[in-house]
Amino acid sequence: MTPHPRFPLLPSPALAAAFPSSTARASSLFTFVGATPDATAAVRRVLEENDRAYDIYMRLRFAHNHFPHSALTRYALGAPPALLQATWEADRGPLVPLDPAAEPDRDGKDAVASLPHAITAANWASKTTLGVKPAYALYLTFFHSEVARLGPEGVVAQYLLSPESAGGADGPELLIRLLAGVTHPFIHLGLGLEFGDRVVLAEALACAAVHSHENNVGLFPAGWPHAPLPQSAEPNAPLLALYAALLADPRLDPGPWDPEYNLSAGMRAAVAGERAGVLQRLVARWDLSDVDAALPQLLEEAAWLATLLACGTSKPGYATRIDFFLMHVLTSSLFLAPVLAPLGATARRAVLQSYVLTIFQIALARGRPRLYPAESMSWTAAPAPKAAPAVPAPDAIGGPSSAAEQNPWLAIVANALVAKDSHVPKTIRALLHYSQLYGGTPAGGVPGAGAVGGHMLDGTLFVRAAGRVMDATGWQAAGERERNWDRSGLGWDAVWDKPGWQPPRGSTTGETAARPVDGKL
Repeated sequence: MTPHPRFPLLPSPALAAAFPSSTARASSLFTFVGATPDATAAVRRVLEENDRAYDIYMRLRFAHNHFPHSALTRYALGAPPALLQATWEADRGPLVPLDPAAEPDRDGKDAVASLPHAITAANWASKTTLGVKPAYALYLTFFHSEVARLGPEGVVAQYLLSPESAGGADGPELLIRLLAGVTHPFIHLGLGLEFGDRVVLAEALACAAVHSHENNVGLFPAGWPHAPLPQSAEPNAPLLALYAALLADPRLDPGPWDPEYNLSAGMRAAVAGERAGVLQRLVARWDLSDVDAALPQLLEEAAWLATLLACGTSKPGYATRIDFFLMHVLTSSLFLAPVLAPLGATARRAVLQSYVLTIFQIALARGRPRLYPAESMSWTAAPAPKAAPAVPAPDAIGGPSSAAEQNPWLAIVANALVAKDSHVPKTIRALLHYSQLYGGTPAGGVPGAGAVGGHMLDGTLFVRAAGRVMDATGWQAAGERERNWDRSGLGWDAVWDKPGWQPPRGSTTGETAARPVDGKL
């Protein structure tokens, strides 16, 4: 196997000299083996090096810097210090310097020259810096000081949920920005809160501040989150039933597939005309009246919907596809719990409604994909890589030669830990966590499942989905090559018959190993 290239560490600019140390520690919500004092020290060190030397965006300040996501996810799954270091050396190649003057973005040096000397409490909401990517280092410096001053809970309340953080159409609207970019700033915030890391928390707020919200601001009422959603005359319903209503509403028809489609255009189209109001009234039907008492069930509803959107939207009779952007619905859903934990009831309602509006918008932008729960439940509940099995001792009970006698999660986690693409371990950790929480759910016990034809759904969905993710992206620890997520827009029927599309290779199941003719098997 060819080793990944190792990239040298960039020096830290003078502006980062007073940046704080990482406070990352084992997750308070996700329990798994492997955390050690040495691993904690290693993850703190690499997070500090990233924070002090690198921007939140990669080359041309377009794609996000995922390294904190990668490091904390692998740490949570038991990565030892050597693997954390190897991941850091491999991941930092496409990153850009924290100081924007060292490598200006696509807007050039003029954008850097127009930045203020510093971001302060007096100017942080200025339109001259909000949504301006080269301002990230200035916002990061500011939010490091604000996290130190207010503490994690205080800074979230002040900058995401206070009236000053919204301010109507002319305000900073930081909560809306937090959910832009296919939820990347929200994921960053959740990681900072889950792992108790003030460094990552400050990065998340700075990321939200420099994020454009032009693709999602039209999704929310003016003055959000301090203005309510318009109410619906329809009865309340669980999330899966609300998604069924989304699928059935002709006003939310995404229209025909466009070969020139891009995600930004799709996100804007999803809220054009009357669609934003339709989505708002739909989400208002999710019963949050007693949000504190109902929170465990609300989080469970989000877990089932997110899993099916990411992994249960592949059309039966075709090779399995897992949509890259719907996958972010699954990985971001994991962070509802840590984000909501310190909040009061009013703030919890605002975050939950904001999040569900966002994932419904993403679903519309991906062609309003149907859910196929029966297809998902037909996948094996004992997924494993195609590799020569070890030979057990004669007196062993069972053994690796029989998938039915193994814990499939052990191989899944081992392969996810070394996956090149950090989205793989992020997806697997979400599914593993949901299996821990809801794996014992019997058929008939999934809230709202009947509305999407999911009477057969049970707690094995999560391991079945995890196996399918590994089939689609490659069991790399077992020697398979990395494979890509699907970006075709699988909600549109036309993309399934698109000539030339090739299925994943080396799958553990027949239908994904086969080669389709014009997409069909």
